[in-house]
Amino acid sequence: MPHTTKTTKPTNPFIITPLTFSKALEQTCKIFKKAFIACFPAYGIICLFIYGSSLVTAPLQQTLQSESLQITNLRTSNPEEYLNILHAGRLTQLTVKNILLELPSILLIFFSLLTLLVALHYFSQVSNKPSLLSVYKKTLSIFPRFLFTGFIFLLAFVIGTVFFIIPGIYILLVWQFWAWIGIEENKFYLKSFKMSSQLVKNNFLKLLLYWIAILIGNFLVGFIITKIIPWTEVRIVLNIPVTIFTTLFLGIVFYSLKEKQSIKTQTPTIETQ
Repeated sequence: MPHTTKTTKPTNPFIITPLTFSKALEQTCKIFKKAFIACFPAYGIICLFIYGSSLVTAPLQQTLQSESLQITNLRTSNPEEYLNILHAGRLTQLTVKNILLELPSILLIFFSLLTLLVALHYFSQVSNKPSLLSVYKKTLSIFPRFLFTGFIFLLAFVIGTVFFIIPGIYILLVWQFWAWIGIEENKFYLKSFKMSSQLVKNNFLKLLLYWIAILIGNFLVGFIITKIIPWTEVRIVLNIPVTIFTTLFLGIVFYSLKEKQSIKTQTPTIETQ
């Protein structure tokens, strides 16, 4: 009788049970090196484009901001001339030009975030380095929907934070997994928000504490980097592993909650007679 080997599906390194902050942090540290190697090429290239874009647009932005400041100063020094310039629409023109200059960098930031999430998604499936082609192909295919959903999320968060603060924080926590769901389930817009809310349900306080720890940790790391390293370019490079580490941690939280939810839905109910 020929010997047959049973193939088993590789376990997702992003799933831990039970989910606790210490276990999630421990698992993040454990697989960070492999995850960084897997994600850095695709994510790093886009970060390089962001930096290059900022260098190209910086001189023109400084010129526009300088002119805007001069016009604003006329409000007190020469109100009549200020009103004439305001009526001519020059200040509005400068604002629009500044926004248009910022637009490529904003789009690249969204694209870089999605690239990182996609790379981590592939890494969670094979625990190996995904190809640049597969990462960028997946990223490009869902980027328009990701961008539009992200805009809705940010708009809701900003409105909630500016006017009420607490609703903004609530939206941030309840909808925080919309991007992961978009990549994993290929569902965006309101569906991704709804599915994220279901994941966060019964875990709100836990995730709130996680976010407080994340913000404190990132603030301390950023403060230390700023104080120790005077060169902006080096700070930008060091920010890449920090971003990957934080995103990896949140990915572990997401997949662990998703696994917990799937186990609950698959568990049969025992009928009592």
